[in-house]
Amino acid sequence: MAKKKKKSLGDLNEKELISLAKAAIKAKLENSKLPELNKYLTPARVFVTLYKNGKLRGCIGSFVEEPLEKAICNCAVAAAFSDFRFPPLSKEELDKIKVEISILDEPVELIYKDSADLLKKLATAKPGVIIRYGDYSATFLPQVWEQLPEPEEFLSNLCLKAGIEPTAWKNANLDIFTYRVKIISELEK
Repeated sequence: MAKKKKKSLGDLNEKELISLAKAAIKAKLENSKLPELNKYLTPARVFVTLYKNGKLRGCIGSFVEEPLEKAICNCAVAAAFSDFRFPPLSKEELDKIKVEISILDEPVELIYKDSADLLKKLATAKPGVIIRYGDYSATFLPQVWEQLPEPEEFLSNLCLKAGIEPTAWKNANLDIFTYRVKIISELEK
C-alpha cells in the first residue's frame, strides 16, 4: 500500500483547508470528533477570521508554530467560541459564516529612527504589525489596513488594542515587528 505524501505549505489545497476549519467548528458544535489530521504537518503560524454577513464574527490566532491542520482547527474553534468580543457561535449561524485563514511569515523586528520614520515604513509596506510595550502587546493582520488605511490611525488603534495610550507609538519606545501573510478566504474581494 502506498504511503500518503505529507503536503507542504507550497501544496496547499485552499478549499480543503477552509472545509477543515468549518469541520472543526461543526465538530465542536456537535460534540463529535474530527477526522485524523495527518496531511498538512508543516509547522505554521495561523489566524482564523470568521465573517457573518460580511462583518467580523470572530478572529483568533497564534504566533506559535504548530502543524498547519492542528493550528487551523484550534484557531477556527477559538474564533467561533472563545473570541471575547462575541458570543459563542450557534448552530444556526454555522451555515452563515465565511472563513478566512491567514498563514503568517515569521515576524521581523522593524528598526525605525522616530515616529516619522515608523509611519513612512508602515505606509509603504502595509504589513501585519505587532507592537510590544512592557507587558502589553497586540497585533493587526495586514487585512486591517483595508479598514484603517492611515498609518497614524492604524497605530493608534493597535495601541488601544494593546491596552496602552493611543498616542504611545509617537513617543514610547515600542518594539515593533512586521510580518506578511498568505490569505485563504471564502470572501469575495
